[in-house]
Amino acid sequence: MGRKIPSEIGVNVFRAYLRGLTRDEIAEEYSISKGSASNILDPLRKLIGPEGEALRNLLIQLIKLDITVAKSITNANASIKKADIMQADDAQCHASR
Repeated sequence: MGRKIPSEIGVNVFRAYLRGLTRDEIAEEYSISKGSASNILDPLRKLIGPEGEALRNLLIQLIKLDITVAKSITNANASIKKADIMQADDAQCHASR
């Protein structure tokens, strides 16, 4: 039997998995065997279930598209300001008639 993986590595393995790394990429990044990576990930996959896997997949897509909460808020604020300006311009046009 191999050496026990420190809990800190286990946490980092799970974080890497949530970021979208594959088991093989995780094993390479943390210098552990693929079997050790699987042994860490399998119980966690069961714990999060299909809903957790769906959220992971969504997160991976958002990362690939470079969509962050901060960017989304900034874009939403810009859209709101633009809409307010357009409404103000529209109101001025109607008032001047």
